[in-house]
Amino acid sequence: MDINKDGVKDFIEVLGEKDLLKSIIIRDGLSHKVLWTNNLLFDDSYNACNFSHFNNIAISKNNFTLEYDTCADNAVLGKRYTTFKVDSNNEPFVIQDNYLIYDLNEDDQPPRKVNCMSGSKVSFSTYRGRCG
Repeated sequence: MDINKDGVKDFIEVLGEKDLLKSIIIRDGLSHKVLWTNNLLFDDSYNACNFSHFNNIAISKNNFTLEYDTCADNAVLGKRYTTFKVDSNNEPFVIQDNYLIYDLNEDDQPPRKVNCMSGSKVSFSTYRGRCG
């Protein structure tokens, strides 16, 4: 995906070990220079949760979605789907942030969907992955 719209595909890297993730970095596809970094998503509350797991980065033409499991919000197990819009040379920003919450005591119940969008524009580097 060409995130900085320079005509060359760029890279999205998740850094850290499987059970101790550190950050997500977006790198320029030509120079490999760091364009944007998020050091906030995988903080101690994410890594302290036994159920936290980074699953995937889904990519489309103008967006990318981070897909991960977490129980960082109120110690409730949930699946997060956060979509960032890519816009010219500007830093990607959140356009959709959904949390599917599973009640650990109710196996037969479907997940509850929560929209975690805030009223303000949230950039990639400042996204914390918290609802509310």
